[in-house]
Amino acid sequence: MIDGSALAWRNDALLSGEYWRLVTGHFVHYSLAHAALNLLGAVLVFTLYGRRFSSIGWLSLFAWSIVVIDIGLLLATDVVWYVGASGVLHAAMAAGILDDLLRRERYAWPIAALGATKLGYELRFGALPWPGVGSGAMPVIYAAHLLGVVAGLTWSSWWRARHR
Repeated sequence: MIDGSALAWRNDALLSGEYWRLVTGHFVHYSLAHAALNLLGAVLVFTLYGRRFSSIGWLSLFAWSIVVIDIGLLLATDVVWYVGASGVLHAAMAAGILDDLLRRERYAWPIAALGATKLGYELRFGALPWPGVGSGAMPVIYAAHLLGVVAGLTWSSWWRARHR
């Protein structure tokens, strides 16, 4: 099981001083299928918003989202382990959607509604019905998705205020 990996985000290991896991846990994956889903999510995010922020902007968004997700998982949840980039991808998507909403892009509201519906569904009912996801096959840490959205919205607000 991946939670035994030396790179996975594990709260017990973090609390014993293995701080590298704060970063590496967002880059290792549960399985090849998990990595493929995250890669598909990254393609979607960068297809929609890749040109929206500078390279420094994207790096700062990723760093901020990792910090928010890590602190949130440690302090506000009972999550024992986590792997994958889905929290960071949710942050990137939320940042792009908020930027579109603030730019008054016509297509922003339907995308925002779809994203909010997806997050609400996950929090209420569990994983979306994808083959091999949820139900123990590949656990989904919804708290990371929600924390990612919080990180993306706060970062996007800060980024916009800074660049006005």
